[in-house]
Amino acid sequence: MLKKLFKTIDERKDNFKEELSFGSFFNYLLMKRKVVSIIVGITVVIVMAYSLIAPFQYRAGATILPPQNASSMGDLTSFLQTLSGGIALGGSAQGNSLLIFKDILKSREAAKIITDKNGLVKRLKVKPQDVDNLYNGIASMLNVELKRSGLILVTAETETPFFPSAADKKDAAELSALIVNTAVQALDSINRVKNTTKARREKEFINRVLAKKQTDLNMVDSLVELFRQQHHFYDLDDQNKALMNNAVELGTRLAQAEIELNLHRLEFNENSPIVVTAREKYNKLLEQYNRLQAGGIASNDKFSIPLDSVPKLIRIYQDLIRKKKILEQVNLYLSTKKYQSAIQEASDVPTVQPLDLAQVPKHRIAPKRKIMFILALFLSFIVASVFVLIQGVYEGNLIVKREEKSEQSSQ
Repeated sequence: MLKKLFKTIDERKDNFKEELSFGSFFNYLLMKRKVVSIIVGITVVIVMAYSLIAPFQYRAGATILPPQNASSMGDLTSFLQTLSGGIALGGSAQGNSLLIFKDILKSREAAKIITDKNGLVKRLKVKPQDVDNLYNGIASMLNVELKRSGLILVTAETETPFFPSAADKKDAAELSALIVNTAVQALDSINRVKNTTKARREKEFINRVLAKKQTDLNMVDSLVELFRQQHHFYDLDDQNKALMNNAVELGTRLAQAEIELNLHRLEFNENSPIVVTAREKYNKLLEQYNRLQAGGIASNDKFSIPLDSVPKLIRIYQDLIRKKKILEQVNLYLSTKKYQSAIQEASDVPTVQPLDLAQVPKHRIAPKRKIMFILALFLSFIVASVFVLIQGVYEGNLIVKREEKSEQSSQ
């Protein structure tokens, strides 16, 4: 049936002239099947030949667990909230650790570590003036993808030269896995150095602040000691209690002496011995009461405080004690942070936890010959069909119908 159709079309080859339509174009295409076959064949052969000599590409990947969040700023915020009576001080902005890891993996420093550790300059025969280009190439070769779960996927693609041999293919496949695994190690190395440097700077800063706060605490201690000596403040509660008891007792005795003096004045004259004795007793008690109000009954009393100065002195003393306690708590916190920073500086704990390390790929990702063959076959057929169509219209074998528009005159 198909041979009969081809024979019929070939017989009409010399006088083929039809109006352009889908059927006529299909027939004309069958008539020009040799041209179409030649174009398609040449294109497919060229593409498949290129697939044989094209560089082979390999891809390897590793998965990294998400980093743990640091809590140093949270500790400081909690401590300040404790000192401020639980008042919310607001959270501090924290950098996204995943994005930091991604930037480190794509950094020039990571590319330098990968290059130096694997000897890529010598292995790839890179000239000294092109080393920077190699670093940029390594950085662009790495692809870092952040998963929604928090996992970090690191992949690298390598390729062989043209006309690859079996050794070239093996080297390219091994290099892709080697670059990825070394990138994970570089991330851990850079992160450790970063944490150690950060811990060292924190320790130095804490040492400076701790020295200043210790100086402030020593100053406050001196002020408290001087205040106690000048105003006879030793045990505030016991002193106030004793002072009030003495004042009440002496005031009671003074009131009794005044009553006795007035009673004796009713019975005796002012110069009588009883009145004189009662008056002397009253005056003596009054003098003691006034001296008690002024700050002590005896001249060498070191424990009495002037009653009218007690509220002011208590306020000043409590303010000094409050400052002293705050500085003691701050120094305790700074000392704790100092030892934590020292431990972190001296620690050598891995900061990156890989979930899956990269394995040497067994299959290439390019060139994909099946896909290339199908695309070459399809696209070349389209190009050949368009070429035949243009040729048919140009030679007049396919006539394009043109509609003539009649002109109407209005009278």
